[in-house]
Amino acid sequence: MKRLDTILSLIHSSVGVADVGTDHGIVPVTLALNGYSGNLYATDVHAPPLEAARRQAEKNGVAAKIRFLLTDGLDGIDPSQIDSIVIAGLGGDVICSIVDRAEWTMDSAYELLLQPMTKAEILRFWLCNNGYEIRKEHLVEENGRLFRILSVRFSGQNTPMTDGELYLGKPELMQSRNLFGKLLQQEKKRMEKKVNGLLVSEKNEEAAFFRQILDDFTGIEEKWEPWKGKC
Repeated sequence: MKRLDTILSLIHSSVGVADVGTDHGIVPVTLALNGYSGNLYATDVHAPPLEAARRQAEKNGVAAKIRFLLTDGLDGIDPSQIDSIVIAGLGGDVICSIVDRAEWTMDSAYELLLQPMTKAEILRFWLCNNGYEIRKEHLVEENGRLFRILSVRFSGQNTPMTDGELYLGKPELMQSRNLFGKLLQQEKKRMEKKVNGLLVSEKNEEAAFFRQILDDFTGIEEKWEPWKGKC
């Protein structure tokens, strides 16, 4: 899976890694198989996927190197045992709630690798208004779909973002610039469809709000010009 391969390539942890919502345990199992010597946690709020992860680890002979926790998000994890947190495959709003409960992540020692399946704009809004800095964004295309991966650390400073940037991300942070143009066009079409649907339903005020976001996309497209082709 390209998105998980990308996440694995971004992990530079020395202390430990927590994979939240681990599903089949691909991240911790792969790290263990590759000789990672730090602490490894696999957590899930549901027992069946956690057991699937445990079976995968046992099948590969690395179960003893991973701690499996049936818990909600980062609850129950000792902050001193990790320095990297992976939360992939969940909605952006759910990721917000997980990080919000773990106040100890408000420390630049921790790197958060966040891959929202939906509501990336909600996640960006929460991060930039709660002192977390989005340092880089990666785009990965997998089975015809674009996935966003945010590399985040706490800075203590809020970062302003336009409405358009909340939906797309800041062009200057994009590491996968060859895919940013594709994302931009997809989001423009989606937003145009939304605006037209609202106008048909005579929800004019709501349509005007999303029309402003669409106009912001045009500004972002112009801002993106200097980065075109520099992949």
